[in-house]
Amino acid sequence: PEIKKTNPFEENLETIIQNINEYPSNSRGEFMSLNKKVYVEGETKIIIKNKEYYIHFLNFKITNIGKMKIMLSTQIYPKETIQIAPNILGTIGDQDYLLPTEIDYSEHKYLLIIDSNNNEPIAYAKLKLK
Repeated sequence: PEIKKTNPFEENLETIIQNINEYPSNSRGEFMSLNKKVYVEGETKIIIKNKEYYIHFLNFKITNIGKMKIMLSTQIYPKETIQIAPNILGTIGDQDYLLPTEIDYSEHKYLLIIDSNNNEPIAYAKLKLK
């Protein structure tokens, strides 16, 4: 049998576009909510500690929906992602995540928070590169 590769988000593209435009009130700062049940706020910046690069979440808050992970991608609803952390460190407070050095951050410019239960993005921030 032929294996067909599909993007699980293509089927729901109209809903996804509606979600991106519908929930700005659930968001503050650089993080944007993609789910009406999820409130998110905070800022991001890339910092250097001990010659390693980290993404720093500043004044971070997100609705606790259970297990969440941090990913990088070239788009908000990705076909492929790069895992930064298998588990979010917490739902409130500043936190740092080690960034891989072999990534092209001009392409992988979206930091995604993924609901681990259904593997869907629930919030994102666009990385600012200087």
